[in-house]
Amino acid sequence: MGAYKLFQPKFIWLILLFIMCKHSSFAQYSKDSDRLLQPEESSYIIDKIIILGNNITKGKIIRRELQFREGDTVTKKNMGVLALKSQENLMNTSLFNFVTIDTIYTQKFATIMILVKERWYLIPALLLKVSDRNFNVWWQSKDFNRLSYGLYLTHGNFRGRKESLKFFFCLGYNQQISVSYMIPYINKKQTLGLGFEVGIIGNREVPYNNVNNKQIFYENTGHYVQQEIYSTIKLVYRHTIHNYHTFQLGYNTYNFADSLLIKNKDFSYQNKNTIQFLTFYYQFKNDYRDYKSYPLTGHYFDVEFTKYGLGIITSDVFNLYYLKSSFRKYWLWRQQE
Repeated sequence: MGAYKLFQPKFIWLILLFIMCKHSSFAQYSKDSDRLLQPEESSYIIDKIIILGNNITKGKIIRRELQFREGDTVTKKNMGVLALKSQENLMNTSLFNFVTIDTIYTQKFATIMILVKERWYLIPALLLKVSDRNFNVWWQSKDFNRLSYGLYLTHGNFRGRKESLKFFFCLGYNQQISVSYMIPYINKKQTLGLGFEVGIIGNREVPYNNVNNKQIFYENTGHYVQQEIYSTIKLVYRHTIHNYHTFQLGYNTYNFADSLLIKNKDFSYQNKNTIQFLTFYYQFKNDYRDYKSYPLTGHYFDVEFTKYGLGIITSDVFNLYYLKSSFRKYWLWRQQE
C-alpha cells in the first residue's frame, strides 16, 4: 500500500522537481571559486548574430552600430545594457522605424536576434514658392509669373549602404538645380565617409539696398541679376560611435548683372561682375543622445569653424572667420506623486 502511494502522479512530480533543483544547483557550482554563481553572473560567448528584416540595408551597416561582436564574452546583465545601447545607435541612423534585440542563452553561448523594420527611403517633395517676402504680399498682386515650383527628391539608403542621394530642381521665377551624394564608409574599417554637392542658382530679383530699414529690390525678368555656382567636397571621420569629424572644402562663384552694380556700386567687392573664392569648414560633434529625433537623456556638443576666402584662387575676397559651438543636456523629468 505504501509503494502504491509512492508512485502516485503527485509524488512523481515532487521527485522530478527535487532532481531538477539539485541538478540546477550543481550546474551553478563553480569548482574554481568554491561558491555558487548567480544566473546574472554567468558568462556567455556570443556565437551568432542573426539580423532579420533588413530587406534593403546591408548587414555590415547594422553591425557597425552594435556594441558587441561575435566571440565577445558577456553576462546577462551587461548584455542587456549593450543591447539597449545598440538599439539606440540603430535608431539614430534614421534607417529604421523599429529595432528589437533579443538574446537566446544556452549552456555556454548566446545567440543575438536583431529584428529591424525599415522605413521608406525614397521621399519626393513638391515645391511651390512665392518670390515676394511672404504669401500675403504676393496675394495682393496674384502674379503667377512670380512663382517658383520644383521637386525635391531624397534617397536616404541608396544601394542599402546608408548612402544619401539628393536631387533638387526648381523652375519658374527663380531657378535652382543641385545634386548631392554622401557615402558614410569608404574604407574597410568603416571610419571614413565621403560626399560632394554641386548646384547652380539663378535669381531674377535681389535686394540691393536698404533705406529706412526697408529692403529695396531690383528686378529683371529678362535675365538673371545674380547667379551662383557652387560645389563642395566633404570628408567625415567617425572613429567611434559618438564622435564625428567633418572636413569640407567649397568653391563658390557669383556673377552679377551690370545693371545691378549700377544701382549699388558697393553691392559687389570692388564693383566686380564676378567673384570666386574657396571656403573651408570643420565640425566636431560629440553625440550621446539616446534618440536624436526625440532625445530624453544624454548630451550633445559640437563646434564649427568656417573660413571664407583661402587666398588660393583669388585674393579679392575678404577674410571672414566664423566660429560656432553648442551644448545640450537632456534628462527625463519625473514628478513626484
